[in-house]
Amino acid sequence: MPNYFFDDVLRATNSHLGVNHWSPPSAKWDKLSLNFKSAPSKGLNVDYSMVKQEEWDVSKNEAKASEKNTTTIARTKDGKKYTFAMASDAFKQGVAGNLFNDGWKIDGAIALEQKPIKKEWKHKGTLSAASPVMSDKMRLWFNAEIEYNQKKETTSTAKLSVSYDQWHAGVAGQMKGDKIEKKHAQVCYNDKNAQYFARSDLAAQTAGMGCSIEHDSFTHSYEAVYDWTKDAKGIKGTPVSIIGGGDYDLSKQTGLSYNWFIGETWNYNQSVAHKMTDNWSVSANQAFDAGRLNGKQPAYDLGFSLTYKL
Repeated sequence: MPNYFFDDVLRATNSHLGVNHWSPPSAKWDKLSLNFKSAPSKGLNVDYSMVKQEEWDVSKNEAKASEKNTTTIARTKDGKKYTFAMASDAFKQGVAGNLFNDGWKIDGAIALEQKPIKKEWKHKGTLSAASPVMSDKMRLWFNAEIEYNQKKETTSTAKLSVSYDQWHAGVAGQMKGDKIEKKHAQVCYNDKNAQYFARSDLAAQTAGMGCSIEHDSFTHSYEAVYDWTKDAKGIKGTPVSIIGGGDYDLSKQTGLSYNWFIGETWNYNQSVAHKMTDNWSVSANQAFDAGRLNGKQPAYDLGFSLTYKL
């Protein structure tokens, strides 16, 4: 579907800035990742990954290592995509496809996940709808998602975006049970090689303004965030923090992506990826968090990734 849904409007910018409204950052760091991707026949993909991770155990003040292996099989047939994944800790199944395509375009998906060892499971259904042109250049874009788990907990998410020519405005929210936990609003203007936006996380009580500028071989994104909570701490004791990020095409085979944050403390992350051949690619990922300098957890993380694509 076209890329004007709520999350898609600022997807590239959020990727540069390392921002994800719906999933908290993982506490695990990938030390080594080995990936194998193949397409044995038309419409069939088989992928395998082995990831060695490290997580800081706060109670013991030491690093805890783990390993995760995942095989994913995806089959596309008659306009439907079927997936099956077997991981070290879970089984996943899913199906997605178009439900209606006459003026309005509506897609749907169902995903199931089971974790037998932990005796956990969750089921999720999603619906995405895009309207035809309704008035001059205006269109509507809507997402709905509902998730139910073994604890009989229900999580509902709804996102609405309105586009008019180069302007996009949207609202989104998430409920767990009968409690609203996330509330977001955003407005964005897309120029030829630039994007300007303002947004607010009403639940976290923050508001930000920023831009993303695209050049021939690199793109930069920036956002200034104001926190109006009572004990907000940002740059030099102010309630303001700044986020930046982007990516560079260093050559036809090599790319650099990075992001940084400056607030009460600061951090910097970067990844350098290199395509060695048509089949092999490697990357090195680094992270530095100045907020850890006075603790026992190392401030610096390093990881590597190797991918073979058949």
